[in-house]
Amino acid sequence: MSHQKLPKFKVKINGTPINVMADTGASVNILDEATFAKLRTKPKLSGTNKKIFPYGSNKPLPLVGKCDCEVETEKKFSVETFFVVKGTTGCLPPQRVLFRVREKLEEQLLNDEKLGVIEKTEGPTLWVSPVVMVPKKEGKIRVCVDMHQVNKSIKRERDI
Repeated sequence: MSHQKLPKFKVKINGTPINVMADTGASVNILDEATFAKLRTKPKLSGTNKKIFPYGSNKPLPLVGKCDCEVETEKKFSVETFFVVKGTTGCLPPQRVLFRVREKLEEQLLNDEKLGVIEKTEGPTLWVSPVVMVPKKEGKIRVCVDMHQVNKSIKRERDI
C-alpha cells in the first residue's frame, strides 16, 4: 500500500501545516529529517539514547535526536515530544484506523474507559498492541487486541 493511498489529516507542528498519519499502535511521535527541516520554527534537537523499533522488527530506527513541538489541530493544542528519524520516511509501518470507523472506535474506547475495562496512559509504555475492529450487526464495533507480538514474548512455565 503506498503512502498516497493512506488516510492523512493536517495538523500544525510549530506553526507549520503538516500532513500526518495517525499510527494507533505507536508509543512515540516520529518526524523524518525532511519534515523537521520544513518546520518554520525549529525546536532545539537534543541527543537521545532511546531505541525505537518499528512494529514487528528487531532493528531500531536510525534516530537523529528528539525535540518538543507545539501540535495544533482544529480542536486541541498540546506540546509533544517527537523523535527525528534519519531520512525521508519517518512514519512507522502503518496500523491505520479507517476514517469511516474512527468515530465509532473513539466512542467505544471512551465507553470502555468509563467502564474501567481499559485505562488511558500518558507517555511511553512498554507494551502497545494493535487493535482489530470487528463490526457488530447493530452498527457498533467490537474492539479486539492483536496479542501476537506479546504472546511471542511470554515465557511459559514449561519453557522456564
